[in-house]
Amino acid sequence: MLERISLRGIAIVTGVSWSWLQNYVNNKLVAVPRQIKVLDKPKGKFVIECDEMWSFVFSKTIKVYIWRLIDRKTREIIGCYLGDRSRQSAKKLWGQFTRCLPTMRCCLHRLLGVI
Repeated sequence: MLERISLRGIAIVTGVSWSWLQNYVNNKLVAVPRQIKVLDKPKGKFVIECDEMWSFVFSKTIKVYIWRLIDRKTREIIGCYLGDRSRQSAKKLWGQFTRCLPTMRCCLHRLLGVI
């Protein structure tokens, strides 16, 4: 949601209980495929944005980073990883990416310096 309303806020606005809404979201999450399907790309220039966000889980002492790779032209998410902000997490994100575009390895290697 663009407004970034919390689940509790959505429950209040829609008039449903917070626990019902949480169960609904959890059931939807189970149905989401774990493997991201990437469409075939035409040959040529391909620009990828690497983005990271962080959020707290349960308390402010537990930070979770959301890493994602986005095709700038189509805005398609081509890779995603939840974890910390370590080299290991960057490598896991990279592992998702290499299966679809192995030719980009040398460019990103120089850019990131961590893979």
